Amino acid sequence: MLGFLTVRRARRAAVETVGPWVDVSRAQLGPLPDHFWRSPYIRGYMATLISTAALAKVKTGLDSDRLGLVQLDAWVKITSQPPDCIGQEITYLSLTKEPQFQRGVHNAHRFFNVFEGGELTNEDINALFGGEAEDEAENNLQRLELSPTQLASFGATGTIAASLWRRLFERRLLSF
Repeated sequence: MLGFLTVRRARRAAVETVGPWVDVSRAQLGPLPDHFWRSPYIRGYMATLISTAALAKVKTGLDSDRLGLVQLDAWVKITSQPPDCIGQEITYLSLTKEPQFQRGVHNAHRFFNVFEGGELTNEDINALFGGEAEDEAENNLQRLELSPTQLASFGATGTIAASLWRRLFERRLLSF
């Protein structure tokens, strides 16, 4: 019974943390296409954010099987996508070290570190401020217009985390 309650608390923590970020993107960009969620990068990014948010709240009691349940349940709730074989696909992408999946995992750790108030790395600073915008669509992503409630979902680092979210999550929509 304790395991069930731990999974439930972890899932709730993941959904309450990550869900609002996705909701901000939906509010800014409209519905996110189904094929977007099937991208190896997005699968790595979201699975890692879900796991990291869950583990930040529930420090003990989540073995790999329970964490898998948290990922599955939170994935469905946050993305509104059917569960299909998401657990198997995430495991396969991880075991084969698929490059885009690995990039998503890496970027999710970067984002969560900034969300929790960690220091910006040179890589983060380059992602936020480096280079010229490639086209008008990317220029539109750089305009950050959030309500106070939306901004609050990005924690104490607010605008910095929200801007990094746009670069690491929403920018991926440009490739579809």
